[in-house]
Amino acid sequence: MGNGKKYGGNALAAWTGFFILLLAVFTMLRVGMWWMSAPHDGKPGPPPGETLEEATVTEAANQPEESLVDGEVAATADGFRIVRYKDGTCKIIGLFGGGMAELAIPEEIEGYKVTRIDDGAFRNCKNLVGSLKVPDGVTEIGLEAFLNCSGLTGELSIPDSVTYIGKKAFMNCSGLTGEIRIPAGVTHIGGEAFCGCEKMGGIEVSGQNNYYSSMDGILFNKDKTVLLMAPAGFEGDVYRIPDGVKSLYSNAFSECGRLKKIIIPDSITRVTDIQYSGGENITQFEISGRHPAFSIHEGVLLNKARSQVLLAPDGIEHYEIPEGVADIPWFAFRGCAKLRRVVIPESVRTLESGTFSSCTGLKEVVFLGDAPFIRGDAFMKFTKDITMLYDPEKEGWDTPEWQGYPAYPKN
Repeated sequence: MGNGKKYGGNALAAWTGFFILLLAVFTMLRVGMWWMSAPHDGKPGPPPGETLEEATVTEAANQPEESLVDGEVAATADGFRIVRYKDGTCKIIGLFGGGMAELAIPEEIEGYKVTRIDDGAFRNCKNLVGSLKVPDGVTEIGLEAFLNCSGLTGELSIPDSVTYIGKKAFMNCSGLTGEIRIPAGVTHIGGEAFCGCEKMGGIEVSGQNNYYSSMDGILFNKDKTVLLMAPAGFEGDVYRIPDGVKSLYSNAFSECGRLKKIIIPDSITRVTDIQYSGGENITQFEISGRHPAFSIHEGVLLNKARSQVLLAPDGIEHYEIPEGVADIPWFAFRGCAKLRRVVIPESVRTLESGTFSSCTGLKEVVFLGDAPFIRGDAFMKFTKDITMLYDPEKEGWDTPEWQGYPAYPKN
């Protein structure tokens, strides 16, 4: 019996030691996982039960100034997420928690001077309301910084301190009104920076700016040789491009819903300099009778010899290509989504692949000559509703189908 008690006591002690060892191992694993959650700067993550942002706010409130890590992310009491720097500046990278209802960006946040609105900082914050006043001291407004902030209203205020406006920075801020004022220090405006700002009128650039200029509410480079952008609120239905302009920036007129006609100056001599300027309601191009490189037929741009279709306006709905044209480049009808009917003359013997690939509304193509040779698929089979009509006295045609499309003799 004495030995049984001895062995029983030893077993109890062994089991007790085993459980203590398990508890120690579990504790060490938990502490290790907590340590592994640390950011890349080597600092541990939040304690169990506390989020990283909550821990950051708590830590920021108690941390001595001299111990701050340069470039540290912090969530502030007034709802911003910022990156703080030892030089006393910060950049806004987003909103914290549930965000805020009315946007008010201060010049300083918790003692740090705001110098940058970072890429995508307020992207898709459609519920934000109030006016959009960028505070003085901000030098950079990043890529898509305010993209789709459609709830913001009033005039946009850009301070003199700004030097950089990123691509799509204010895109689809449809509630903003007034003019777009570009300060003297701005050296870069990204593409589509103000696209979709349909209530904003003209663009006004400071005369002291060394990189940009404006005329009649339109944005140009400094020497006015490149037309960069017409704002969505441009109210005219006819626009005469100033003499001296040599090219148009991509989608320069894509926002101008009221614009119907563009008058092209003699200084633009290459179709590649205007072919992507956009404008879905533009139905007519116009030139002077002495233009050195272009001619016009029913509002469509041709080369001087009238042997090549160069560019059709995006808003054209019907077009009969004139006899004598032999070449239609693949880009000539790019973007003509409203084109429903086109007549192709006998002089056209070849169609390039993709010639009408952007003409998603096209329903009827009338051929006046022999079946042309097609490199690839000129229509890209974008719709099964398109019908080919041909002269039954011409050669090379098949019915009831040609090149995969319904084909019938025309009356």
